[in-house]
Amino acid sequence: MVLNKSARTNLTHWGAFSVTVVDGRLRKAEPFEGSGADPDMIGALPSFVHSDRRIDRPHVRRSFLEAGPRAAGAGRGRDEMIPVDWATALDLVAGELRRVYADHGPTSVFGGSYGWSSAGRFHHARTLIRRFLAAAGGYTDQTSNYSWGTANAILPHILGSTDAVSHAATGWETIASDGDVVVAFGGLNPKNWRVTSGGAGFHHMPEAIAKVAARGVRFTIISPHADDIPPGLDATLIWPRPNSDTAIILALAHEAVVSGRADMAFLERYTSGHEQFVDYLTGKSDGIANTLDWATDIADVPLEDLTTLWEMVQQGRVMLSAAWSLQRADHGEQSFWALIALAAMLGQIGLPGGGFYFGYGSMNGVEASARRGFVPSMSKLSNAHGMSIPVASFTDAFLNPGKEIAFNGKTVRYPDVRLVYWAGGNPFHHAQDLRKVEAA
Repeated sequence: MVLNKSARTNLTHWGAFSVTVVDGRLRKAEPFEGSGADPDMIGALPSFVHSDRRIDRPHVRRSFLEAGPRAAGAGRGRDEMIPVDWATALDLVAGELRRVYADHGPTSVFGGSYGWSSAGRFHHARTLIRRFLAAAGGYTDQTSNYSWGTANAILPHILGSTDAVSHAATGWETIASDGDVVVAFGGLNPKNWRVTSGGAGFHHMPEAIAKVAARGVRFTIISPHADDIPPGLDATLIWPRPNSDTAIILALAHEAVVSGRADMAFLERYTSGHEQFVDYLTGKSDGIANTLDWATDIADVPLEDLTTLWEMVQQGRVMLSAAWSLQRADHGEQSFWALIALAAMLGQIGLPGGGFYFGYGSMNGVEASARRGFVPSMSKLSNAHGMSIPVASFTDAFLNPGKEIAFNGKTVRYPDVRLVYWAGGNPFHHAQDLRKVEAA
């Protein structure tokens, strides 16, 4: 037996780790000492690397291997999968790429990697696929993301940028020193703090929250799940019906107006359209006043809970937060839009420890001090002869080539996708196969 004692380090989305390698086999993985990464998640890596379910070489459907493109979708889901060497696999892929480009053009090739199959940037699957297909002649790309895609579309129209969901968060140190209240719509689930896109050397969120709480800042968690309260945090929990957050937020804004708490000077100076918003809240525009009573019926929570919540946010320095999950729904943009409006009503946007931010409960490293700095990345290549479709619309696009949809104020026409590049596994070789399965 040969024990490799040299330091071997690596990084996943779940943290930095060191490994023990024996006879060329990964035997043990441990988080960096003091990093706060989850030892069970990191410790499971050897079982993933050496799992008997892991596909360790290219495989091709027998019908395609024997008949090539003429096989189309024959045998899909029934064919034997034949292992081939890498040279054979690369020849097959290169041949199909040449054929599809020649017969159908660049937009018929879909670069379908979402990017979470790898942690680093040099081996970042989505970056490499985009560079490769752009160099090959262009492709159909994906616009936005699943994490906060709705916010990505709406926030530039409200705030002028997506900074409030992507990186410009108020630091927890500032909330601890200047804040009085944190209201977290969607919660602060600690399991989400184990994840950082590209990995993290230090998982600081539990410690940061504990320091804020020790300072005396009060927390209210608004979520259907009690697990959205971090362990040890003495927080008030409000259990709403899922997707009713907007109603609660509007009711709080209504109370700000009718009680005189709304900072009208702030609204006049820094916002546009607040007059119409106030008319909507009070029922002047549609006859429905967005009162606390109105919200209790929609959210299915006791009136006394919402009354207590209003009493909490109407005084002191208040940080309003919403998890990314809230906008992953039909009309999901409304919850983020409403939260910004409520923060504007309170007049604390830009003040230390106050205002709003999105994502404190969604990922590790969400705060100003943790998210700034140089992040190495590979340069992009222009997709001059390609196009892009909304990230969540790829199955609709495969099934309905030529269909036109409205997207962020524009009209997008789906391409006729014939070849799919998908890092970490290719779910469809031809999009036409998917249409045939659907028809069957």
